[in-house]
Amino acid sequence: MLIPEPRLPDSMVRIAAVDPGTAHLGMAVIDWEFGQPQGEVVWAGTAHVADPTHNGSFGECVGKRDARLVELEERFREFLKLARPTFVATETPFMRRAKLSAYESGVELQLMLRRTLWDVFPEKYLHGFNPIIVKSYVGVEAKGTDKSHMQQAVTKLYANHTRCDLSVLDEHSIDAVAVGNIFVRVNLLNLNSLLPPKVKVPKAKAGKQKGRRRRK
Repeated sequence: MLIPEPRLPDSMVRIAAVDPGTAHLGMAVIDWEFGQPQGEVVWAGTAHVADPTHNGSFGECVGKRDARLVELEERFREFLKLARPTFVATETPFMRRAKLSAYESGVELQLMLRRTLWDVFPEKYLHGFNPIIVKSYVGVEAKGTDKSHMQQAVTKLYANHTRCDLSVLDEHSIDAVAVGNIFVRVNLLNLNSLLPPKVKVPKAKAGKQKGRRRRK
């Protein structure tokens, strides 16, 4: 992970955002400066993990998914130490009614993220956002859309506010950028209202030059 070192002025904060999965971890770093209408994507990437190639005693006891969670935890720990964020945000599990879902594994992932964050930065809180709300804040409808719509929406939204090429990111890191986006819009942009209003200086009117009347 080649994440730029945070050298933030007092008016800037850094958000570490993640899109967790049982075989991947989408990650993004967004810097936001007080007074700006939008954040800037500093870095984004995805950590992929695979099942163990052989059955060990650990896998026999708790299953291969837990073995992947152990590796994801190490990747998340490294990400936090390199990014050194001000805030941390994640996409939360989503349970569909009357349909099978990965809600149970999503809860395990949240536990892993919280436990790791507590170990690295015990003073920080893990902010969670519902996937449907995350989509809506980049302009994507919840129904009838797929990952390609998210890619297009996020790439367009941050086209002029990124240090990396968003077009080469996979769906997981794109979702992580979307998580960082909703954190900025929900939790930070309202701080701009604390700025003193700009006072408009009236323009000085040019004085009318009175010409001498011609004598007829």
